[in-house]
Amino acid sequence: MTDFIQPKFLLESGQLKVYQFPLDELYPSLVNKAMVIKLEGEINLYSSQHIKEIIQEAVDQEVIHIFLELCDIDYIDSSGLGVFLGAHSKVHRLGGGVHLCNPSKKVNYVLTLTKLIGLMKIFPTWEEGCKSLL
Repeated sequence: MTDFIQPKFLLESGQLKVYQFPLDELYPSLVNKAMVIKLEGEINLYSSQHIKEIIQEAVDQEVIHIFLELCDIDYIDSSGLGVFLGAHSKVHRLGGGVHLCNPSKKVNYVLTLTKLIGLMKIFPTWEEGCKSLL
C-alpha cells in the first residue's frame, strides 16, 4: 500500500535519515492523532536527540500515537532505545503510545536481547498499526 505514498523528507543527521508518511489520504481520521515516522540508517547518541525532538513536537501538537518504521535501521544503541521508551511513557499517560513497525533484524535482536520486545506494540507494517486505531 505504501508503494504509491511518498514520504516527506524531514531531516538528515549523520547516518540517520528521517521521513514522515502522510496520513491524510489513507487514514484522514488519524491525521491529528497519529504520526508515521520512517527512520533509515543508524540511531545513536547524536541522532537519537533529533528523534526525541521530532516526537516532542508531535506530542506538543497533541499527536499521541507515533508509529516508527524501522525496517531500514542498521544500528541502534541504548540512547535510541531510551528515546523510544521515554516517549512511549509520555504518550502512554495521554492514552497513546510509541509503536514500532517492521523492525529490522538488528533492531529486533536488540529488542529481544534487552527484553524490551514486550513493552511497546510491534506491528508488521505501519498500515496495520494505523488500522488498529480505527
